[in-house]
Amino acid sequence: MEKFNIAWENAIKFNNVDGAKSRMCYICDDQIKFNKLDSSEKPKANSWNIDWVDGNINNNNNSNIVATHAECNKNKVNINGFWLYINKKNYEDRISWNDQEKAAYFL
Repeated sequence: MEKFNIAWENAIKFNNVDGAKSRMCYICDDQIKFNKLDSSEKPKANSWNIDWVDGNINNNNNSNIVATHAECNKNKVNINGFWLYINKKNYEDRISWNDQEKAAYFL
């Protein structure tokens, strides 16, 4: 559970919101609610879990983990060593993309 607390602390704080209850998802810029933690294989909508900044899930260095929406975390793609994210607006239109189509979008 400690790594989840560290990931939460590493997430961006809003100036006008209680940081113990809400943070910002750096991928979509929407609010994450602390009580929505879901580390299961199939997380619920608007839940959050850990994102490994360098993409290496074995690197649990405190500076490498951050809280993000589970859905945002799932929608990242590695293209030539760079982690790219499809934001909510673009993702809704491209929900059926495969990795090749995602790569072409960012060229």
